[in-house]
Amino acid sequence: MLNWYLGKNLIVLCSALFITLSFQVSELQGVEYPIPKTMMWSLKSTTNTVYILGSIHAFHKKYYPLSPVIENAYQKCDHIVFETKINPLEITLESAKNIKNVEYQSGASLEDNITPRTLSLLKRRLKRYNISYSRVKRFKPWLVGSVLSGIEFIRSGFEHQLGIDYHFLRKADRHNKQKYFLESISFQVNLISSSSPQVQDQFLHHQLLYNDVLDVKLHDLAQAWVTGNTYRLEKLTIEALKKYPELYDLLLVKRNRDWVSKIESIMKKKYDFFVVVGCGHLIGADSLLTMLENRGHTIVRH
Repeated sequence: MLNWYLGKNLIVLCSALFITLSFQVSELQGVEYPIPKTMMWSLKSTTNTVYILGSIHAFHKKYYPLSPVIENAYQKCDHIVFETKINPLEITLESAKNIKNVEYQSGASLEDNITPRTLSLLKRRLKRYNISYSRVKRFKPWLVGSVLSGIEFIRSGFEHQLGIDYHFLRKADRHNKQKYFLESISFQVNLISSSSPQVQDQFLHHQLLYNDVLDVKLHDLAQAWVTGNTYRLEKLTIEALKKYPELYDLLLVKRNRDWVSKIESIMKKKYDFFVVVGCGHLIGADSLLTMLENRGHTIVRH
């Protein structure tokens, strides 16, 4: 079971930071968006406009089509920026480069590297999926937590092939638009896998608790995204993650700081850009948008 998910759905794992369905957006029904409350903002420089869209990496087909405001901004731009390449094969190959990122070596196992409370919670959750602990104990906490979340995502109908970023990646490929990436695949794969045992324990514990109400929370999250309810999005994402300060700093704050200079570099170009990043990076006091505002940039919401 675990090996199957690792091989076939590794993109799910890396997005718990963060499987291919092909569909036509025009065939999906049923969502009306209040305008201008979308999860998209823009910054203007003397030479261009940079649109920044907050994405949900795994989405549900019932929430398509997307707002015309968002789609029109995409159409205006021939240069599209993503967090990283969204390619399951490349992610799998990158993870396979260093087996130490995935499995414990020399007889070590999960119980040697996670707290008793996390181990106890994990064993209870594994019974739900009819997975014996012996089958997962050699794998790193980040992987186990991500796999179990991936199972819940699939059960709930939320898939990464339906994610907002994946939607625009496919469109950019079809329209031959220039694509850029804020981070490499190796960076994202190593982000959690190379972190300290304490951070990995926090990650696994967070994932296990979140999975209990994941089906409800996913639809709540999607509805908040649809209506542009940043307050609700912050409650559902940022506040939960802040309970694990090291993990919060690793996954959000440090990366946002790094992206500020990259966005400012983009603003010096002579053509418009459409940037797609996880919506958690765009809300809260430590968001990318707040950091850009603190540097004197004017942010406009659409």
